[in-house]
Amino acid sequence: MDKTLKKKIAREILLLFGIFGLIILIAFGIWCYLLVINKQIIHRTSSINYDKGVLTEISNAYNSKFSKIKSFITILKTKEDEKWGSNYSLYLASKELKIDKAIKKYEDEQSFNGKLPNPKDTVSYIACIRQISTADKWSKYIVYTDDDILSVWNCLSTKMENLYYLLPMQVLEEFKIDNKTDLINLFHQYSFTKDELKSKTQKTELETKIKQLEQERSVLYYKVITRDDLLRMVKITFIIILIIAYPARLLFLTFKWAIKTYRQ
Repeated sequence: MDKTLKKKIAREILLLFGIFGLIILIAFGIWCYLLVINKQIIHRTSSINYDKGVLTEISNAYNSKFSKIKSFITILKTKEDEKWGSNYSLYLASKELKIDKAIKKYEDEQSFNGKLPNPKDTVSYIACIRQISTADKWSKYIVYTDDDILSVWNCLSTKMENLYYLLPMQVLEEFKIDNKTDLINLFHQYSFTKDELKSKTQKTELETKIKQLEQERSVLYYKVITRDDLLRMVKITFIIILIIAYPARLLFLTFKWAIKTYRQ
Protein backbone atom coordinates (compact mmCIF):
# COMPACT_ATOMS: atom_id res chain seq x y z
CA MET A 1 0.00 0.00 0.00
CA ASP A 2 1.28 3.45 -0.87
CA LYS A 3 2.82 5.27 2.12
CA THR A 4 0.89 8.44 1.32
CA LEU A 5 -2.36 6.50 1.37
CA LYS A 6 -1.41 4.87 4.66
CA LYS A 7 -0.74 8.29 6.15
CA LYS A 8 -4.09 9.56 4.96
CA ILE A 9 -5.91 6.55 6.39
CA ALA A 10 -4.03 6.91 9.69
CA ARG A 11 -4.87 10.61 9.80
CA GLU A 12 -8.54 9.91 9.15
CA ILE A 13 -8.59 7.25 11.86
CA LEU A 14 -6.94 9.67 14.29
CA LEU A 15 -9.48 12.31 13.35
CA LEU A 16 -12.31 9.86 13.94
CA PHE A 17 -10.94 8.92 17.36
CA GLY A 18 -10.41 12.62 18.09
CA ILE A 19 -14.06 13.32 17.38
CA PHE A 20 -15.06 10.34 19.48
CA GLY A 21 -12.79 11.57 22.31
CA LEU A 22 -14.31 15.05 22.08
CA ILE A 23 -17.77 13.59 22.41
CA ILE A 24 -16.66 11.57 25.46
CA LEU A 25 -15.19 14.75 26.96
CA ILE A 26 -18.46 16.63 26.38
CA ALA A 27 -20.43 13.73 27.89
CA PHE A 28 -18.11 13.70 30.90
CA GLY A 29 -18.62 17.45 31.35
CA ILE A 30 -22.39 17.01 31.23
CA TRP A 31 -22.14 14.14 33.73
CA CYS A 32 -20.12 16.33 36.12
CA TYR A 33 -22.73 19.06 35.68
CA LEU A 34 -25.46 16.58 36.57
CA LEU A 35 -23.55 15.49 39.67
CA VAL A 36 -23.40 19.10 40.86
CA ILE A 37 -27.10 19.71 40.15
CA ASN A 38 -28.16 16.47 41.87
CA LYS A 39 -25.98 17.27 44.88
CA GLN A 40 -27.64 20.68 45.15
CA ILE A 41 -31.09 19.06 44.92
CA ILE A 42 -30.18 16.50 47.61
CA HIS A 43 -28.81 19.27 49.85
CA ARG A 44 -31.96 21.38 49.49
CA THR A 45 -34.22 18.36 49.99
CA SER A 46 -32.34 17.51 53.18
CA SER A 47 -32.65 21.11 54.42
CA ILE A 48 -36.36 21.17 53.58
CA ASN A 49 -37.02 17.91 55.44
CA TYR A 50 -35.05 19.10 58.49
CA ASP A 51 -36.77 22.50 58.57
CA LYS A 52 -40.17 20.85 58.16
CA GLY A 53 -39.41 18.64 61.17
CA VAL A 54 -38.49 21.68 63.27
CA LEU A 55 -41.54 23.53 61.95
CA THR A 56 -43.81 20.64 62.92
CA GLU A 57 -42.49 20.66 66.49
CA ILE A 58 -42.91 24.43 66.79
CA SER A 59 -46.35 24.36 65.16
CA ASN A 60 -47.59 21.53 67.40
CA ALA A 61 -46.52 23.38 70.55
CA TYR A 62 -47.98 26.68 69.34
CA ASN A 63 -51.21 25.20 67.97
CA SER A 64 -51.79 23.18 71.14
CA LYS A 65 -51.81 26.30 73.29
CA PHE A 66 -53.58 28.46 70.73
CA SER A 67 -56.40 25.91 70.42
CA LYS A 68 -57.04 26.30 74.17
CA ILE A 69 -57.17 30.08 73.84
CA LYS A 70 -59.49 29.84 70.84
CA SER A 71 -61.76 27.42 72.69
CA PHE A 72 -61.97 29.80 75.65
CA ILE A 73 -62.76 32.84 73.48
CA THR A 74 -65.29 30.92 71.38
CA ILE A 75 -67.18 29.67 74.44
CA LEU A 76 -67.03 33.15 75.98
CA LYS A 77 -68.46 34.66 72.80
CA THR A 78 -71.25 32.07 72.71
CA LYS A 79 -72.27 32.65 76.33
CA GLU A 80 -72.14 36.42 75.86
CA ASP A 81 -74.44 36.12 72.84
CA GLU A 82 -76.80 33.97 74.89
CA LYS A 83 -76.80 36.65 77.61
CA TRP A 84 -75.64 34.37 80.40
CA GLY A 85 -75.28 36.24 83.67
CA SER A 86 -72.03 36.87 85.52
CA ASN A 87 -71.31 36.97 89.24
CA TYR A 88 -71.30 40.76 89.03
CA SER A 89 -74.67 40.92 87.23
CA LEU A 90 -76.15 38.60 89.85
CA TYR A 91 -74.71 40.80 92.60
CA LEU A 92 -76.31 43.89 91.04
CA ALA A 93 -79.60 42.02 90.67
CA SER A 94 -79.43 40.96 94.34
CA LYS A 95 -78.89 44.58 95.37
CA GLU A 96 -81.77 45.72 93.23
CA LEU A 97 -84.05 43.05 94.68
CA LYS A 98 -82.56 43.63 98.16
CA ILE A 99 -81.64 39.98 98.67
CA ASP A 100 -79.40 40.48 101.70
CA LYS A 101 -78.15 36.90 101.88
CA ALA A 102 -76.89 36.95 98.28
CA ILE A 103 -75.40 40.42 98.71
CA LYS A 104 -73.50 39.33 101.83
CA LYS A 105 -72.26 36.18 100.05
CA TYR A 106 -70.70 38.18 97.20
CA GLU A 107 -69.29 40.86 99.50
CA ASP A 108 -67.73 38.23 101.78
CA GLU A 109 -66.03 36.58 98.78
CA GLN A 110 -64.06 39.79 98.19
CA SER A 111 -61.53 38.57 100.73
CA PHE A 112 -60.20 35.97 98.29
CA ASN A 113 -61.73 36.97 94.94
CA GLY A 114 -60.79 40.63 95.10
CA LYS A 115 -62.94 43.71 95.23
CA LEU A 116 -66.17 43.74 93.31
CA PRO A 117 -65.88 45.67 90.05
CA ASN A 118 -67.75 48.81 89.07
CA PRO A 119 -69.69 49.81 85.94
CA LYS A 120 -66.49 51.20 84.39
CA ASP A 121 -64.84 47.77 84.68
CA THR A 122 -67.84 46.18 82.98
CA VAL A 123 -67.56 48.57 80.05
CA SER A 124 -63.84 47.84 79.81
CA TYR A 125 -64.51 44.09 79.75
CA ILE A 126 -67.12 44.40 76.98
CA ALA A 127 -64.71 46.61 75.03
CA CYS A 128 -62.21 43.75 75.07
CA ILE A 129 -64.70 41.38 73.52
CA ARG A 130 -65.91 43.86 70.92
CA GLN A 131 -62.61 45.59 70.21
CA ILE A 132 -61.62 43.70 67.07
CA SER A 133 -64.50 45.17 65.09
CA THR A 134 -67.81 46.93 65.22
CA ALA A 135 -71.29 45.85 64.21
CA ASP A 136 -71.54 42.12 63.47
CA LYS A 137 -67.89 41.05 63.78
CA TRP A 138 -69.06 38.28 66.08
CA SER A 139 -71.50 36.99 63.50
CA LYS A 140 -71.34 33.22 63.03
CA TYR A 141 -70.63 33.84 59.36
CA ILE A 142 -67.36 35.62 60.13
CA VAL A 143 -64.14 33.58 60.13
CA TYR A 144 -61.87 34.91 62.87
CA THR A 145 -58.15 35.10 62.28
CA ASP A 146 -55.53 34.07 64.83
CA ASP A 147 -54.84 37.75 65.45
CA ASP A 148 -58.54 38.38 66.18
CA ILE A 149 -58.56 35.68 68.84
CA LEU A 150 -55.23 36.72 70.37
CA SER A 151 -56.28 40.35 70.39
CA VAL A 152 -59.30 39.56 72.58
CA TRP A 153 -57.26 37.21 74.78
CA ASN A 154 -54.50 39.76 75.37
CA CYS A 155 -57.03 42.43 76.22
CA LEU A 156 -58.81 40.14 78.70
CA SER A 157 -55.43 39.28 80.25
CA THR A 158 -55.13 42.88 81.43
CA LYS A 159 -58.50 42.62 83.23
CA MET A 160 -57.76 39.61 85.39
CA GLU A 161 -58.34 41.52 88.62
CA ASN A 162 -62.07 41.81 87.85
CA LEU A 163 -62.52 39.07 85.27
CA TYR A 164 -63.77 36.42 87.71
CA TYR A 165 -66.80 38.61 88.44
CA LEU A 166 -67.40 39.66 84.80
CA LEU A 167 -67.20 36.37 82.90
CA PRO A 168 -70.48 34.53 82.22
CA MET A 169 -70.97 31.93 84.94
CA GLN A 170 -71.34 29.19 82.32
CA VAL A 171 -67.78 29.94 81.19
CA LEU A 172 -66.52 29.59 84.75
CA GLU A 173 -68.30 26.25 85.05
CA GLU A 174 -67.05 25.06 81.66
CA PHE A 175 -63.41 25.63 82.66
CA LYS A 176 -63.91 24.59 86.31
CA ILE A 177 -63.01 28.04 87.67
CA ASP A 178 -64.12 28.27 91.29
CA ASN A 179 -62.35 31.46 92.30
CA LYS A 180 -60.11 34.30 91.14
CA THR A 181 -56.95 32.25 91.74
CA ASP A 182 -58.18 29.50 89.40
CA LEU A 183 -58.88 32.12 86.75
CA ILE A 184 -55.43 33.73 87.02
CA ASN A 185 -53.78 30.30 86.89
CA LEU A 186 -55.74 29.47 83.74
CA PHE A 187 -54.60 32.67 82.05
CA HIS A 188 -50.99 32.05 83.04
CA GLN A 189 -51.23 28.48 81.78
CA TYR A 190 -52.80 29.43 78.43
CA SER A 191 -50.87 32.63 77.69
CA PHE A 192 -47.78 32.47 75.49
CA THR A 193 -44.39 32.94 77.11
CA LYS A 194 -41.70 35.14 75.53
CA ASP A 195 -39.93 32.05 74.19
CA GLU A 196 -43.18 30.78 72.67
CA LEU A 197 -43.79 34.14 71.00
CA LYS A 198 -40.24 33.95 69.63
CA SER A 199 -41.02 30.48 68.31
CA LYS A 200 -43.99 31.98 66.46
CA THR A 201 -41.59 34.37 64.71
CA GLN A 202 -39.26 31.43 64.04
CA LYS A 203 -42.24 29.53 62.62
CA THR A 204 -42.90 32.32 60.12
CA GLU A 205 -39.21 32.50 59.19
CA LEU A 206 -39.03 28.73 58.67
CA GLU A 207 -42.14 28.75 56.47
CA THR A 208 -40.54 31.46 54.32
CA LYS A 209 -37.23 29.58 54.19
CA ILE A 210 -38.91 26.29 53.21
CA LYS A 211 -40.89 28.01 50.47
CA GLN A 212 -37.71 29.57 49.09
CA LEU A 213 -35.84 26.24 49.19
CA GLU A 214 -38.70 24.49 47.41
CA GLN A 215 -38.65 27.15 44.68
CA GLU A 216 -34.89 26.74 44.27
CA ARG A 217 -35.28 22.97 44.09
CA SER A 218 -37.98 23.31 41.43
CA VAL A 219 -35.61 25.42 39.32
CA LEU A 220 -32.88 22.81 39.75
CA TYR A 221 -35.25 20.02 38.65
CA TYR A 222 -35.70 21.84 35.36
CA LYS A 223 -31.92 21.79 34.88
CA VAL A 224 -31.63 18.05 35.40
CA ILE A 225 -30.75 15.90 32.38
CA THR A 226 -31.69 12.24 32.69
CA ARG A 227 -29.37 9.41 31.68
CA ASP A 228 -31.48 8.71 28.61
CA ASP A 229 -31.30 12.38 27.65
CA LEU A 230 -27.52 12.29 28.05
CA LEU A 231 -27.13 9.21 25.83
CA ARG A 232 -29.45 10.73 23.25
CA MET A 233 -27.40 13.95 23.22
CA VAL A 234 -24.13 12.02 22.78
CA LYS A 235 -25.54 10.01 19.87
CA ILE A 236 -26.99 13.06 18.16
CA THR A 237 -23.75 15.02 18.62
CA PHE A 238 -21.69 12.16 17.22
CA ILE A 239 -23.95 11.80 14.18
CA ILE A 240 -24.02 15.55 13.55
CA ILE A 241 -20.24 15.77 13.69
CA LEU A 242 -19.87 12.83 11.34
CA ILE A 243 -22.43 14.21 8.91
CA ILE A 244 -20.97 17.71 8.92
CA ALA A 245 -17.27 16.96 9.26
CA TYR A 246 -16.68 14.05 6.87
CA PRO A 247 -18.58 15.27 3.81
CA ALA A 248 -16.83 18.62 4.22
CA ARG A 249 -13.47 16.91 4.50
CA LEU A 250 -14.28 14.68 1.53
CA LEU A 251 -15.10 17.73 -0.60
CA PHE A 252 -11.95 19.49 0.57
CA LEU A 253 -9.69 16.50 -0.14
CA THR A 254 -11.35 15.89 -3.50
CA PHE A 255 -10.88 19.51 -4.47
CA LYS A 256 -7.27 19.40 -3.28
CA TRP A 257 -6.61 16.20 -5.25
CA ALA A 258 -8.22 17.70 -8.36
CA ILE A 259 -6.00 20.77 -8.20
CA LYS A 260 -2.93 18.64 -7.64
CA THR A 261 -3.83 16.41 -10.60
CA TYR A 262 -4.50 19.44 -12.78
CA ARG A 263 -1.10 20.94 -11.99
CA GLN A 264 0.63 17.72 -12.81
